[in-house]
Amino acid sequence: MTWSELSLLMKKSPEIGQKAVYDEYYNYVFTIVFNRLRSCASNEDMEECVSDIFADLFIEFDSDFEYVGDLKAYINTVAKNKTTDMYRHINAKKNSYSKLSDIELDKLPSDMNITEKIENKELQRIVFDIIRKLGEPDSSILILKYYYGRTSSEIGKKLSISAASVRKRAERALKRLKKLLSDSNIKL
Repeated sequence: MTWSELSLLMKKSPEIGQKAVYDEYYNYVFTIVFNRLRSCASNEDMEECVSDIFADLFIEFDSDFEYVGDLKAYINTVAKNKTTDMYRHINAKKNSYSKLSDIELDKLPSDMNITEKIENKELQRIVFDIIRKLGEPDSSILILKYYYGRTSSEIGKKLSISAASVRKRAERALKRLKKLLSDSNIKL
């Protein structure tokens, strides 16, 4: 389909023109969306993105928009831009806040014997339960800093607070953690 063919269909009936574009380019648009979002989006998110792309296209087609060039290239550009926006939006939501439930708690060296693993895992579970009692964002700060080895500035970016605040909160949280551990008769 070319722009001139689309223009004729749109003048005849906007519904017919929109249906023709949808029927001809749905698989093409979905392929673009799927290839970009399959690693981070659900099927519903991908379908929503496809719908948004066609909505944007139909809004442009309803206006007195004139384009000289390849219709498929124009649709490709709109699809890639909208898909990139959706990708950024999904990843911004995923990376905006780190929850304790998202962190793997069971990484232990492979050279330990079974008894040590069980004891360490139980101790680790108890310590993490106590860390959770500190509340957010203090618990996330301690885990990211001491378990994952992140810097204060990296943690600050991840949690949307300043590096200075991260350092101060970590210092206070460590003091509270030490007191909670000693109250629970746990010595590390």
